[in-house]
Amino acid sequence: QRGFQVLVGKSVTQAARGFGAFAAALVLEWRLTLFAVVVAPPLAFVLRKVGKRVRRSSGRSLEAAQKLGRVATESLQGLRAIKVAQAEAWVGNRFEVENDDLRRHDRKVALVTALASPITETLAIFALLGICLLSVRQVLDGSLSLDRFLLVLAALGAAGGSFRPLAGLHAQVQAAKPPADRLSNLLALPVETGGAEELPRHGQSIEFSNITLTYPDRDVPALDGISLRIPFGQTVAIIGPNGCGKTTLVSLLPGLVRPDRGLVHIDGVDINTVQVASLRHQMAMVTQDAMMLRGTIAENVDFGCGASLDQINAAIQIAEADFVHSLPDGLDTMVSEGGTSLSGGQRQRLAIARAVLRHPAILILDEATSQIDSESEAEIGRTMQAFGKDRTVLVVAHRPATILAADEVVVMDQGRIIDQGTNTELQSRCSLYRALVGQSD
Repeated sequence: QRGFQVLVGKSVTQAARGFGAFAAALVLEWRLTLFAVVVAPPLAFVLRKVGKRVRRSSGRSLEAAQKLGRVATESLQGLRAIKVAQAEAWVGNRFEVENDDLRRHDRKVALVTALASPITETLAIFALLGICLLSVRQVLDGSLSLDRFLLVLAALGAAGGSFRPLAGLHAQVQAAKPPADRLSNLLALPVETGGAEELPRHGQSIEFSNITLTYPDRDVPALDGISLRIPFGQTVAIIGPNGCGKTTLVSLLPGLVRPDRGLVHIDGVDINTVQVASLRHQMAMVTQDAMMLRGTIAENVDFGCGASLDQINAAIQIAEADFVHSLPDGLDTMVSEGGTSLSGGQRQRLAIARAVLRHPAILILDEATSQIDSESEAEIGRTMQAFGKDRTVLVVAHRPATILAADEVVVMDQGRIIDQGTNTELQSRCSLYRALVGQSD
């Protein structure tokens, strides 16, 4: 905003000076001054063409910068795989190609922007030359005094000098337009507002009613006519082949995705009518990636909750993350960016502790123990079973130990629920369930 104010202030000042000088020239000799206006149409045409070229090149430069950033991020995230595959040269070449593309577009923007002022000056010089040629006869025959002619020339020169920076400014504004448009589009995205109701702590049931959801870039629905009721206090395992919609289903509860059709109710209340903060205050979610921030272990477990050290230690104990106490600095041990200083299993244990610390009424575990060995998973399962007695737990899982510990199992395939029941019931009647559990053994 400050930059915009400075930009407008300078533009207004330069324009005011230019129009003032032009008005003075009109008063001195209006016929000669009006001849200078002849240059306005070609000047406007040139500036328009320059502006379009700058805007187009700036947009392409922005896209090239985005591609370069994506390649750099992918390279850093996949550094281990790149080294093992000895693909450094190939990855380096990808980066170089995108970097060259960005440099090329940046040079084009700089070149076209730099041409704006010289082109304007050239047209202004031609206009002044024309005025001089027209004035020669008038000066010689005495109808125009030399003094008045020089004053008109000086006034028009001052006007041109004031308007000249505006041509470069116009090009710079056009160069800034694509990034500004991108930012405006981001700011125009709808804010998560939800409804106005306060959702009381969950204590009855969760119900999905005829849910259908298709992602914008997909033709096949991720969820197709899903209906499911989960009583409070139950642990429900959701299993199925990859891509069948398990994560999408559990992501509906905190409102991370919205269905195209159907409703989600918690204790009979449509979640669309409640405040987003009130809804998410009920929940904790542990995902497979177990995000970690650069900071201490205590900070990563607390995650803005404002808990005491005793509460953090209690959560760590439930999550079977006792490895923390064997570290030299304990809870004060620094975690590197992305949690790379920890193993995958350690990150997942800390993420579970983070969820436990919030005492959620609804706990969502989406492949939360996928990187933990079976023995440790069984230990976590026992403590989590006790923790989950007074709350509803939804578990997306593949391992039999997790599935068998659930009160009910929901089997999904191609966005639909094809069966649900206990392990014994499903073993006897659901071939897909038997195949999935057999693969996990």
